[in-house]
Amino acid sequence: MKRNKMERNRNITEEVEKTLSSLDHFPKLELDPFFVTRVEGRIERFEQHTFLNWFFEIRWVKPAILSVFLLINVLTLLKVINNSNSTVQLSQDDIQAFASDYEISPGIDSYLVLNGE
Repeated sequence: MKRNKMERNRNITEEVEKTLSSLDHFPKLELDPFFVTRVEGRIERFEQHTFLNWFFEIRWVKPAILSVFLLINVLTLLKVINNSNSTVQLSQDDIQAFASDYEISPGIDSYLVLNGE
């Protein structure tokens, strides 16, 4: 068993050496002479620090902003739930104005619509 393990390790080592030696035969790539300069320029522009970059790098800012948004959402949800439980009281004049605007004639359908059932 120990012999099989040693032989397997030797085979793996040989395969790794073959793979690495095959990389030696690749031709060198030729780059544009200004390639490195352009890449360095892009990196410098990317790394320029503006106020917003600096501000959001502060460790507690992102969680604080997320907490504020969550609080606003929860408060909005509570307000919507409280408003949905309240009923709207319509006066008889409002009901008559609605009926005349939509030309609703008296009948069972208009009774249900106008009385909120």
